[in-house]
Amino acid sequence: VSYGCADASREWYERIRQAMEEMGYQVSIYHPCLYVKREGDGVVIAGIATDDMFQGTTKNETGRRLLEELRTGLDSRHQWKHFEEPGDVLGAQIEAHDDGIVTMTQRAEMEKIKAVCYPEGAPVTLTPANVGTTTNDMEESVNVTAYKSKLGTLSYARMTRHDILPSLSKRSVAATRPTKG
Repeated sequence: VSYGCADASREWYERIRQAMEEMGYQVSIYHPCLYVKREGDGVVIAGIATDDMFQGTTKNETGRRLLEELRTGLDSRHQWKHFEEPGDVLGAQIEAHDDGIVTMTQRAEMEKIKAVCYPEGAPVTLTPANVGTTTNDMEESVNVTAYKSKLGTLSYARMTRHDILPSLSKRSVAATRPTKG
């Protein structure tokens, strides 16, 4: 009913949140679109991204049962497509490894950031960076608009890559008077 309305995404989120909580999921303290359910030795993690959902579980009987209950519960409310293997979720490539580790990469977003911030080529190690936030009047100034534009390019990564959050936050402090240093 609310498709196309300004607050359609909020309405969708409220419906999903209500459904997840009714099925016994808790909203993660790390992000409002990440849900977790634990039962015995089983854990299911569900990450909601617009009209898509990443679902991950422990590889045991309890985890498989919890995942099946999640899918059945979702299907009883809305039409969902379920995939056995993770894949692309809104530009993030998710891969499950045999050792139980799940990795997420954002190749296209990282290439965009490298092109904007490092046009001559990115350094081998991008994070963590040792960043000072002090400015020196003797240092050469840089274009404030260009600097803020680069910070804007990084804003998406800042929300999804917690390993670079401290460095980007420190860089933002110097946004009003950036210098080459």
